[in-house]
Amino acid sequence: MLGSGQIDPSAMTRMPYVRRVLDESMRLYPPIPAIMRMAAQDDELCGVKVPANAVTLVMPWIIHRHRKLWTDPDRFDPDRFLPENSVGRPRLAYLPFAMGPRVCIAAAVAIQQLMIGISVLARKFRFRLADGHEVRPAGAVSLRVHEGLYMTVERRRGG
Repeated sequence: MLGSGQIDPSAMTRMPYVRRVLDESMRLYPPIPAIMRMAAQDDELCGVKVPANAVTLVMPWIIHRHRKLWTDPDRFDPDRFLPENSVGRPRLAYLPFAMGPRVCIAAAVAIQQLMIGISVLARKFRFRLADGHEVRPAGAVSLRVHEGLYMTVERRRGG
């Protein structure tokens, strides 16, 4: 850590809880809730024939909440990303930035920026959902909050 609220980039590896909170947040609210792909050639997917040029959908929103992949999937639990709790989880059970040759090229930068932002802001402020407001996700190209995210922000003591 550096002074004046700055974060040394090497500190990312020393913030495992922040990373788990971020991963769990993106599991419940994936940045890209649906991914469309076109089959380049005839193929088969889970026993279903997929003809060339067919459009297929990969739905991280659904995969990240699938009861066969996640225990109590609607509950926010950062500890599900502890190494011991991740053993045996299928590789494609969590894909907030897609996967394979078309994975988001900015994923690593996004993770680093989000971790820095969370660390700096959470150290100085407490955020609570404003009274009378609810989080209503809205899917488009990327996931967003329908009608905005209204928060009450309180400065932490000593922050």
